[in-house]
Amino acid sequence: MEPSGKADTGNARTSSNQLVAALFVLLVIYSAIRLSVAARENPFWYDEILTQAIAGQSSFALTMRALVDGADSHTPFFYLIERWALRVSRHEQFALRLPSVIAFGVTLFCVFVYARRRWTGLQALACAAFLIATSAFQQYAAEARAYSMLLACFALALVCYDRLPSRVWTVGFAVSLLMAQAIHYYAVFSIAPFALAELIQVWMGSVRWKVWGAICCVLVPLVTTWRLLATLRRTYAVHFWAHSALQSVPVAYGELLTYGPLVGSVVSMVFFAIQAREISRLFRSNERSSEMSDSILRISLLLLPIITFLPAALLHGPVISRYVIVTILGIVLTFGSFRSAPKGANVVVVSFLVIHAAIGEAIFWNSVHSQLASRPTAPVESLIERAGHAELPVVVGHGLVFLPLEKYASPQVRSRLVYPVDAAKAIQYSGTDSIDENLVRLRRYAPIAAPDFSEFARDHSAFLLYTRKLEPDLDWLTPYLAKSASSVELLAQDNSGRVVLVKM
Repeated sequence: MEPSGKADTGNARTSSNQLVAALFVLLVIYSAIRLSVAARENPFWYDEILTQAIAGQSSFALTMRALVDGADSHTPFFYLIERWALRVSRHEQFALRLPSVIAFGVTLFCVFVYARRRWTGLQALACAAFLIATSAFQQYAAEARAYSMLLACFALALVCYDRLPSRVWTVGFAVSLLMAQAIHYYAVFSIAPFALAELIQVWMGSVRWKVWGAICCVLVPLVTTWRLLATLRRTYAVHFWAHSALQSVPVAYGELLTYGPLVGSVVSMVFFAIQAREISRLFRSNERSSEMSDSILRISLLLLPIITFLPAALLHGPVISRYVIVTILGIVLTFGSFRSAPKGANVVVVSFLVIHAAIGEAIFWNSVHSQLASRPTAPVESLIERAGHAELPVVVGHGLVFLPLEKYASPQVRSRLVYPVDAAKAIQYSGTDSIDENLVRLRRYAPIAAPDFSEFARDHSAFLLYTRKLEPDLDWLTPYLAKSASSVELLAQDNSGRVVLVKM
């Protein structure tokens, strides 16, 4: 007969597990609903319109031609997924974002499974729920780009790596890394944490050749897409809009945590200190166990923007937050190491994160209500109409604004919109030609109003110029016209931007 104390403990544990399971299911349901709403209602931004234009080509051969031409920086495998997604739903906006929504669900599940093997159910739930407070959920989980899928591949790789050296899980680990590299070129940098963890295994006296072979699998997609990479580098690398400057590292942490560079860096440093404290404890114990490799893996994921910075700088490539989105796995899994934190620190950090996530969700639902009430381009269209001169074309000064505005504006305004391209002037006045070079290629595959500036200026001695402040500010037309136009007259201005009359 079982003692009553053990029975009570077992019942309490069962009840706790059931509560955690129920809360996790609620988290999954809320995420699915929230992301489905965002996928349907949020307007596309510039990069997503690239996805729509290239994935929507009449054949995959044309899609490949656009990629070979350098019309986008994403991989052929990503576009195979997006072309498949277009068959799932007639709602194009939802269809193109569906793979990212599904990928976030995979990430949520994998983080929970990985954490549950180490810590309590509530700690595992906290790790998974923390994803809500990051850009993985707030920005990329309902976006028609590759970043949510990239994160899901590495989350799956994490679960597989945790079960090595099993042959089945080794194959799963290799396939996860293969898919990650096939989905995004920068995945090659994100294998560094796994390589460092394996070096710890070597230090402990275990050389797992099959695991090293799985890690090397990322080279296969890299080699097969080398021609596309060479084209992208030749077209964009010299004057790319973002550079691998050291300040890009705190910016990356800030954007991944949706806090801004300063607060994001501080929070990341706190997490790093907590994880480093745990590693220090393991080194002091002088015990060479799998827990050491595990801790090195998590802290390496946390340090990924710093790890990526050096090779990116040597290759003259950028360190953009979404390129190192795998860092988020290290951030959220640090929750499990809070037992190593000083008492009270975990309460402060968790409270801060919960409040931030709640504010973010409140802002989202309020913005959805606003979008349903009016078109996203309504304020800009109203500003243009107030400026008058309906017979003149409207030059949009910022390419990042031009594509979404052209897509969502009313037919009357859309017919007037134009973005004249000139790579040489863009470099001279903004330091980058990324947008102009991109639109020169995109116009070969999509009906966009992006003529050469010289041709446009020859045919139009007067036009309206719409501009607004953005970060980064890639607008070269405004400073160029301020210097070269015969007159520039302000016609209308409000929070959505300004419209001026330009006479050449």
